[in-house]
Amino acid sequence: MKSIKNYSKKVSQSIGKGIKKTSRIIWSFIFGLLGFFVSQTIYFGKYSLFHISFLGETIISAIFFLLIYFFGKLIILSIGGWLETLVGNTLLKILNEFWRVQSNRLVESIRRADTTKEKVENSKDVNPNIIPGAVVLDTSTIIDGRILSVIKTGFMNSQIVVTQNVVDELQHMADKSDTLKRQKGRRGLDTLKDIRKACGKGLFYIADLNDSTADVDKSLVSFCKKTKSRIATVDYNLNKTAQVAGIKVLNINLLANEIKTNLLPGDTMIVKLVQKGKEEKQAVAYLEDGTMLVVKDADAFVGKHKEIKVEKVLQTSAGRMIFAGLNQ
Repeated sequence: MKSIKNYSKKVSQSIGKGIKKTSRIIWSFIFGLLGFFVSQTIYFGKYSLFHISFLGETIISAIFFLLIYFFGKLIILSIGGWLETLVGNTLLKILNEFWRVQSNRLVESIRRADTTKEKVENSKDVNPNIIPGAVVLDTSTIIDGRILSVIKTGFMNSQIVVTQNVVDELQHMADKSDTLKRQKGRRGLDTLKDIRKACGKGLFYIADLNDSTADVDKSLVSFCKKTKSRIATVDYNLNKTAQVAGIKVLNINLLANEIKTNLLPGDTMIVKLVQKGKEEKQAVAYLEDGTMLVVKDADAFVGKHKEIKVEKVLQTSAGRMIFAGLNQ
């Protein structure tokens, strides 16, 4: 029984070897014929080797036959490996390029989404009713009251904005038990009412900041930066803070100093002497802008209008002082 199995195994192996050999011969013959026809078509069909017909084709065919017969498996494996490498590298490049494009698109979409979100958030912070270049009034400017005259003269035709916390601060001052603070608060509210009338429709706006900041000055600076507005103030500290923040400041005190009457020594004018001066025989008068004139040898004419002649103009930290004498 064992010998029969061994015999069958040997027969099977012989048949397998025969089939492989026959298959190798067939493939070698096919590639030999392919070499024959290719060489004839490309070259030897026109130029015979040594002028002998089919000699070149036969040699090429024999070479192809022998190569496939003896090295066919190695050649096929080499070609297969080369093709596998070529296809693999090509697919890898295609996948890398695909993911690069997709990642760039993803990054761009995220960036656009962030930009859109930022614009939406900024648009929420900026009140659409605020006109660029608007003038924001602080508490000190409203109480001072001179801004009303500037608006009435038409020199300031920008939108006037008052924040709700400034109005609340004026209301709080008006409710104080302290007489001076109560008067300032009431005067500020009255000035605010007159400013609304002077501005007319569309140029006066009360903005609700929705800001939890307790400091009114800080909220005003933040509001002006967001809305690209200017700020009007007579408060020294707020003036400096706003300038540091890059906000344009309209200083009413500076404006008042710039438009004061420009007097030079030798100029004459008629003024009313209102009171005696500190020094003997001096009298004091005031110009319309509040500038003080000290007139020598004029104490006897207090309460009367007299023509004076400017002798000297002094610029001090407190403002200008003009010294004059009676023009006789």
